[in-house]
Amino acid sequence: FKPMEVKRSVRSIGQKSPANILIETVSGVRKRAMAITSNNRDDAAAAQNLRHLVEDCREGSIILVEVMNVIWERIRDSRGMQWKHGLFALQMLQELLFHGPFAAVTEATDGLDKIRRMKYYENMRNAVGYEIRRTAIYIYGILVNRKKLFSVRRVCALSRKMMKKKKQYFPRRDTRLHNVVYKSKYFPRFHDVRFKQIHAWVKPGAGLAPSGDLLGVENAVPTPIVSTQQQSFGSDQ
Repeated sequence: FKPMEVKRSVRSIGQKSPANILIETVSGVRKRAMAITSNNRDDAAAAQNLRHLVEDCREGSIILVEVMNVIWERIRDSRGMQWKHGLFALQMLQELLFHGPFAAVTEATDGLDKIRRMKYYENMRNAVGYEIRRTAIYIYGILVNRKKLFSVRRVCALSRKMMKKKKQYFPRRDTRLHNVVYKSKYFPRFHDVRFKQIHAWVKPGAGLAPSGDLLGVENAVPTPIVSTQQQSFGSDQ
C-alpha cells in the first residue's frame, strides 16, 4: 500500500465515524439556533426555521440540550443593544415548551431562576422591556402551573395532527380525475363484483377468465371522426 492511499482511507473512515457525524450535527444545530436568535435574522423565514428546529429537537435529546444551551447563552447576553437576543430566546423557549419534547419542560425548569430574572428586565426602550417582561412572566407562569402547560401542549399536539391529516388529502383536480376514470362505463366496475368471483378469475390453474365484455366496449356508441377539411368547411358556413 502506498502511504497516500492509506492516509486517504483513514481520513474517509474518520469522517464517516458516528462520533464525527454527531459533532457535525450538533454544530449545525447550534449555528441554526444562533441564527434564529441573532439581531440580523431573516424575519420572513424565522418562523419556518424555528418550527423545523423544534421538530429536530423531538428526534434526539442531544439536539435539545444544545438548543437549550443557546437559549441560556442568549438570555445572559441580552443587555443593552442586544435585547433581541433575550426576546428571541424566550420565544424559542416558549415554542419548545408548546411543541417540543417533554424533556424541554425539565430543561426549562432547571433554568427557572434565569427566567425569573427576565421578569424584571429593564431597557432604555420601554416597549422592548415590556415585551420581554410579558413573555418571561407568561413562560414562568406556565412552568409553575403544569396543568395549564400540559393542556396547551395537548391542544398543540392535536393541531399538528390535524395539519398532517390535511396534507394527506388529494387535491380537488385529482378528485375530479378519480370520478371521471372510475365512474366511466369503459372502466370495469370491480367494486360491484364479489370477492369469490375475482379470486376465481385470478387464481392460477383455475381456468381461463370468463369470456365477456368486461369493459363494456360492445355497448359503446362509436364517435364519428370528422376530418379537418370538413371542420374548416363547416366553420365557413
